[in-house]
Amino acid sequence: MVRWNLSGADYALLRAPDLEPNPDWWVDVLWRRLVGSEVLDVTVSHADGGSPALLDVFAHRAPAPGTGITVVAANRSVHPFVVGFGDTDPSGGRCWRLDADDLSSRELRLDGTPLRLGTDGALPDPSGTPLAGPT
Repeated sequence: MVRWNLSGADYALLRAPDLEPNPDWWVDVLWRRLVGSEVLDVTVSHADGGSPALLDVFAHRAPAPGTGITVVAANRSVHPFVVGFGDTDPSGGRCWRLDADDLSSRELRLDGTPLRLGTDGALPDPSGTPLAGPT
């Protein structure tokens, strides 16, 4: 990941002086662990037949061969979206949900738990939540 830090801007991946990760750093770590380089086509539709304008969806093959597909859904709305997978059975899959109190928050949560480095600098294990099959 390459980023520019303009003079006086607070755009760094790490905060000075303690080098605590900013939310974008955590997003990059998760992306590298969960998203492969092969991009897949995605069709997004709303229950009423339209396209949800504030929901961005991306699909990639997972990084390790034969391990599945990673779907990234970014909700830019203040309202929740329900994401379904059509005729595909998602059982056996996992979900990683990132959220924060607001867009300028310094704290990012993964599945409800604030993301923090361990006392030894170790990354937390993002195990995700199992997805249920069709109902």
